Amino acid sequence: MIQEISANRKRLFKLLLILDSVALLADMLEVLLLALDVLKDEARLLGLEVNWQKTKIQSTTDPATARSSVHISSKPVDVVESFIYLGSEIHSTGSSEPDCASSDWPGQKLFQRLE
Repeated sequence: MIQEISANRKRLFKLLLILDSVALLADMLEVLLLALDVLKDEARLLGLEVNWQKTKIQSTTDPATARSSVHISSKPVDVVESFIYLGSEIHSTGSSEPDCASSDWPGQKLFQRLE
């Protein structure tokens, strides 16, 4: 059993070496902050570290009422309206218009052929 756990941790560690993009979703900011704190603790157990400078929080509420930043483990994290995730712009409105308008959007050529 211990050998199996050790083997699973090694596989997970190898997988985590190639991952550098993670998306966490939550209905409430407080829940998200807790999830990020847990992520930080779990990553530390694997010898990994969260890069708080690259970490972004996106609110889907009214931008006028959203905070500009929050602190997780005393590290500031920006609250943004949009960010790039896996090559696509994710906007708080849910709109994909910026990607569709971009000439280098992967689906652009396909949609042009359909016209």
